[in-house]
Amino acid sequence: MKGKFLSALLSIACLASILTLISTRPALAHHGSASAAFGPGAPVETTAPQTLPKGKFLLYERYEAARYKKYDHKKRQVDASGNVVEEGNIEQFTFFNTMLGYGITDAVSAYLILPYAVKEQDNMGTSQGFGDMEFMVQYGFKYGDRDGITDWYSYNEEDTAGKHHTIDDWKFVLFAGMSIPNGETANRDERGEKFGLGMQPGFAVTSYN
Repeated sequence: MKGKFLSALLSIACLASILTLISTRPALAHHGSASAAFGPGAPVETTAPQTLPKGKFLLYERYEAARYKKYDHKKRQVDASGNVVEEGNIEQFTFFNTMLGYGITDAVSAYLILPYAVKEQDNMGTSQGFGDMEFMVQYGFKYGDRDGITDWYSYNEEDTAGKHHTIDDWKFVLFAGMSIPNGETANRDERGEKFGLGMQPGFAVTSYN
């Protein structure tokens, strides 16, 4: 039964791929330079070494949903009244991250990040609200040719535009940022008890990266 189901699923996926290929029209495109990695994410985040062109804005939205594996055992804790309660599994964390970027120069870009989190837990309810606002600056530089001379250079308009003669250059980006502890940290569960800090949208302290 399982084999038939997988076979049917594979057939549907192949058919959908074929329909997508024959129903779409070819288009010419230039890969943009929005490349700032941000958000809760995975343990390792990667990003292209690109900055925003001078004077250009970026509005970027990122959505993440992390579903947690559930276990039978529950964590026992004592509430404010001294009663022993059982804390359920964390069900899901959902993050909405809005980022506004601006190219100060071709080599330097600045970003403002505003996160919103929804954190759900068994028998405890949902904790949601805005997280800590973050500011980030990005500096792009390269080792390559410019005017026939190979050396270290800050990005210019040719690099942010991705001109063909810059493709073989070694490009690098440095990030620096900090968060402001303005996020929600006082949400309460269904019993009226304050959620632990791990369940709050904000972190209550400034962080640096």
